[in-house]
Formats: sequence, structure tokens, C-alpha cells
Amino acid sequence: MQLHPGDLGWFWRFGAEATAAAVRTWSRDGQILAVGLLDGPELLRLTIAPDAHRDEAITVAAAAALQELGSSSAIVCTPSSNVGAVATYKSAGFRQRPEIRDRRRDA
Repeated sequence: MQLHPGDLGWFWRFGAEATAAAVRTWSRDGQILAVGLLDGPELLRLTIAPDAHRDEAITVAAAAALQELGSSSAIVCTPSSNVGAVATYKSAGFRQRPEIRDRRRDA
């Protein structure tokens, strides 16, 4: 599930200590590559820096973090147009499901 900045603000209602305990970051060479929020026992909300979208290490690190937390499965949502991400997730063992288009209206 994608992490939105507002999710962190909403989570803050549990207090600074709980929010800090629920946030995970992945970085390399001092640059933050991804930020995750454990939004309950079964949901990791994740956002990835634009420069890291094609970085397979993020997929592996997130999967390792989920496994550490006791997860035996994960669902990833990414647009099928993001061919690099789809290929990375497939190589990490994820199965591609039929695409479901969100309802939206043109501006």
C-alpha cells in the first residue's frame, strides 16, 4: 500500500513514540531510498524515492523487513506501466494479478 504524507500525520494521533516505532526507513550512502509505516499488524505503507524506483534492493529490503515482522505474504500495488517494477517484483517471487483500474474522472 502506498504511503502518503498525510498517513504519517494521521498516525501521529497515537503520539510521537508510537509513530517513531512504526516508521521504517531504507537508505544508502546517506540518502533515504524508501520510507515505510507499519499501519497495524498487517499493513506496511511504503513510498519510494523517485531515483530508487528501479532499485531491486528496495524490494528485497522491504520483503526482509516484512519477514522479520512475521509476515508470510505481501501484496504490492504498482501500475502495470511501471515495467521495471513489475519485472523486479516478478523476479522477487511475486505473481502478477489482473490489472484493476481505479475509478477516476478527468480534470
